[in-house]
Amino acid sequence: ARAMAHRPSVVLADEPTASVDPLNARAILEMFLGLVRHTAVSAVIATHDWRPETVPGVQMLNHRIERDGKTTRSLFWN
Repeated sequence: ARAMAHRPSVVLADEPTASVDPLNARAILEMFLGLVRHTAVSAVIATHDWRPETVPGVQMLNHRIERDGKTTRSLFWN
């Protein structure tokens, strides 16, 4: 909620439901996504706790980091 107070165009959320039981994690996710929709911002959420394909309007992207010598690549796909 604090991050949304300044009306950003993008919110980055790293494990917003970490260390929360599944019932409360779902409630937190629903409230967060409600705020995202209401304020029309984009959100990038990194999590292992929930299956976003069950949430309407949420697109899941997979991510992998590759290192080749001194080069590091961050790869995203759906």
